[in-house]
Amino acid sequence: MEKNSTQPQWHWQQEGTSWKGIGIYHVTLTIPSREPLLGRLVIPNNDPTQAYVEATELGRVLLDCQRSVPLFHPEIQILQYCLMPDHLHSIWYVRRPMEKSIRYVAQGFWRAVKKAGRAFSYLRAAGTASSLRTTSLAGGAMNESTGGSSLHAAPTSLAGGAMNESTGGSSLHAAPTNLAGGAMSESAGGGAMNESTGGGSLHAAPAGLSLLAHGGRPSLSSLASASSQRETPLRALLGDDAYYALPPLFTEVPFLRPLSRRGQLQAMIHYVQLNPQRLATKRLMPGFFRVQTGIAIAGHTYSAVGNITLLQAARLAPVHVRRWMVEAAHHGETEALRNYMNGCVLAARQGAVMVSPFISQQEKDVQAVLLREQHPLIVLADNGFRDYYKPSAHLFEATAAGRVLILSPWAYDAGKRHISRADCMALNKMAEDIAAMT
Repeated sequence: MEKNSTQPQWHWQQEGTSWKGIGIYHVTLTIPSREPLLGRLVIPNNDPTQAYVEATELGRVLLDCQRSVPLFHPEIQILQYCLMPDHLHSIWYVRRPMEKSIRYVAQGFWRAVKKAGRAFSYLRAAGTASSLRTTSLAGGAMNESTGGSSLHAAPTSLAGGAMNESTGGSSLHAAPTNLAGGAMSESAGGGAMNESTGGGSLHAAPAGLSLLAHGGRPSLSSLASASSQRETPLRALLGDDAYYALPPLFTEVPFLRPLSRRGQLQAMIHYVQLNPQRLATKRLMPGFFRVQTGIAIAGHTYSAVGNITLLQAARLAPVHVRRWMVEAAHHGETEALRNYMNGCVLAARQGAVMVSPFISQQEKDVQAVLLREQHPLIVLADNGFRDYYKPSAHLFEATAAGRVLILSPWAYDAGKRHISRADCMALNKMAEDIAAMT
C-alpha cells in the first residue's frame, strides 16, 4: 500500500456514526489468560528487527477463522493483521454499509474461534497438546507455495480480503466455510457467523470422529468444524454438558476501535507490523519496560516506565510553552515563542534532561527534536499504566535505549479519553517541581 497515493480512497468513520456504516476498525482478539498458545516469538541473532512469530496449530486455525470473515461478509476487507503469541491484531475495512453492525460480525467471529478453543482444551487435557505443529509467519500474504503447507502470515497486507493460495499445496479453503468454527452462516437479516446454526459440513469431520474412536489425534479444525447443522464432532462425541464445560480460551469478545481521522490508518498499520519487534525488544531489555510503582518525587507518588536513573541527572529543566507565547505568535509576534523553544533544545544539547507532559503542539515539536537528536527526556503521562503496557510508537525505541522515563501520578483509567485543563495544569506543575530538584 502506497502511503501517499492510496490513503485518500479510504472512507473514514466519523464520531457518532453507526457501527453498520463504512469505516475502518482496529480489531484485537486476546486470550485473556495471556498463555502463549497462538505462536512462539523467534528473535534471530537477538535482533528485535528480525523478530517474527511461528504460529501453532491453534494460531493457524484462528487465522483460518479470520479468513472466512470476508467470504461471508464481502463488505469487509482485511487490510492488515499480525498474529502474536497470545493475541491477534487486525485492521478490518467495511467498504459499504451492512445490515448488521460490525460488532455483530465480530461476535460471530468470536463464536467460531471459541469452538477451536474448546477443541484445543480437549486435546490439551488428553495430553496431546505438546504435539501441535508450528509454521513460520515470515511476512507476505497468506500463501501456500507449491508442494508446501506453511502459512506466511504476519504481518501482511491483504489487498483483496481473502488470502491467495498457489496450486500444489494443501487447500485451506476448499469450500467457503470456517475451518475452526464450523460453517459461519448468514442468518436471516444480516449474517454474522453463527456457532450453532447454519449448514455446510467439512470433509474433515468424519475423519476426526474416526480418529477419536481409535485413539488417534485429530486436527483442531476437524474437531471444531461443523459436521451437521448444529454440532461439531467434539460436541457430538462429548454431549452438550461436557462440551460446554471445556474452557473456550477466548472468553472476551474482540475489542473494536474505529479509526476516525486521517493519518490513523497508516499509524495503525505501522503499529500492527511492528508488534513482533516490540515484544522482542521488551523481552531482551525487560528492565526499561517493567512498570515500577510507589516512586516518591517532589511530594508526589508516581508509577514509572523507562530509565529511572534519569532523575539523577545533574540538571533537569521543564518544557512548558505558555499560552501567551502562542497567542502572540498567532498575531505575528513569534520571537518569544521561537526563542523559548530553541532554548529548550539548546538546554538539552548542553546536557539537561527535559521534563514535561508535552501537551501542546509546540511542546510536541520540542519533543520531536529531542527524540530525533537522541537527548534524554522525562514525560509526565495523563493516565497510568495498564497491564502489558508498551510506550507509544514515537517513544518506544528511545525507551528501549534508556533515553526516556515516563511518569504518571494517577492509576490507569480505561475510560479516560481526553486530558482536561485541570490535568494539564497539574502535570505542568509536577514537571516544574521535578525540575526544581536540581
